[in-house]
Amino acid sequence: MDTVTHVLIGSVIGETGLVRKTTGWGKTCGIICSAFPDIDMVFGILGTEFVVNYHRSITNSIFLIGPFSIILALIFNSLSGKKNIREFFLICALQISVHIFLDLITSYGSMIFWPISKKRLFLDWLFIIDPYFSSIPITAIIAMCVFKKNRIHISRISIILCSLYIIFCALNHHSAIRIGNSYAQNMGLKKYDIGAIPQPLSPFFWDIFIRTEDKIFEGYVDLAGRQDQSDEKEGILKWFTRRYMSPSDIRFVEWSRNKDSIWIKKAINLKGVKDFFQFARYPISTWKKTDSGTYRVKFFDLRFLNIKGYRPFQYVVEYGPDGTLLWHGYIKRRF
Repeated sequence: MDTVTHVLIGSVIGETGLVRKTTGWGKTCGIICSAFPDIDMVFGILGTEFVVNYHRSITNSIFLIGPFSIILALIFNSLSGKKNIREFFLICALQISVHIFLDLITSYGSMIFWPISKKRLFLDWLFIIDPYFSSIPITAIIAMCVFKKNRIHISRISIILCSLYIIFCALNHHSAIRIGNSYAQNMGLKKYDIGAIPQPLSPFFWDIFIRTEDKIFEGYVDLAGRQDQSDEKEGILKWFTRRYMSPSDIRFVEWSRNKDSIWIKKAINLKGVKDFFQFARYPISTWKKTDSGTYRVKFFDLRFLNIKGYRPFQYVVEYGPDGTLLWHGYIKRRF
């Protein structure tokens, strides 16, 4: 979940009656703690490698909720002079826990069992930036400013609505998974696993994946059953939404998981590529010989949207004509 939404949810939670004796200091503490796990993004200046390897690890670990909450509670208890460390601790623990859960329901993946396990877990229910979900706490905050006497009731209703929206998205995720299973069975596939990734702009938009040993099938679906047939040249929004098809008309694209190229096999031994494969869920490997005679290997994750030929978190390895390693790393532009 994006940091702004975390702060909005944290602000609403602070008005539910959780804060009692610590008053304004408790609310401030809650807002800061609601964003605290994203503090690791500060180290994003160290490069994409750091984000891939460490974002949502230490600060998203359920084993560190207690230690982080104690430290933050001690800080706010000292600064406020309220001398109520118990309430500060409960506020910190709740807000950090909510943050971890909201990150877990997206598709990026969180290492919630770090340091015991570095495996990223995910529920794939909400897209990382969901304007519909964010509009609930925004509306609640505006309403609480207008109807100040009803702040507690408004905030609690807002939390209930957020919970219902999450359940709604979880049910949509289940529906997308069923569509993928139906397609796989019709294709006669025997060994496969299904994934459904939430998409931007609508809780009805899903990217469905069927992964076999040597292939990945990908299909975009609009669970609402709409299909935009407008001209592709009408703008990037129309170009983007028209890829989502009704469940009855969905078409799957077949991707090869081919790793037989000597250049791909050579590149896979690099540490950066190994880290990429640990991070990626639907990795694809491609290679080509450039006009200059070099060999370029590209690794990308189908989970991340292709916008006009570019995907985030693309790892590129380039070799000279004689096989010498020239360059490798993540790219931030169309290569």
